[in-house]
Amino acid sequence: MLRRGSAADLASLEPLWVSVHHRHAESMPELAPYVDDQQTWAVRSALYAELLEKPDTILLLATADGDLVGYGLAHVMPVGETWVEDT
Repeated sequence: MLRRGSAADLASLEPLWVSVHHRHAESMPELAPYVDDQQTWAVRSALYAELLEKPDTILLLATADGDLVGYGLAHVMPVGETWVEDT
């Protein structure tokens, strides 16, 4: 099941993000050193909180049998504010 989330849901995303962080470290060891779990979540959650304060941001939460199993966060912004402006 999918539902729309909000800033109130940020804390529930931590274990999912930390799992992604671990997967990054496992699959790309050449990018080491990696920060610890607390630091990666502090940075990521601050980014998510900032984005959720802006218009045109959506957080979707995926659940299975009542458990949070995934999420997606998207933010729409003018192309001039991105690295792809010249493409």
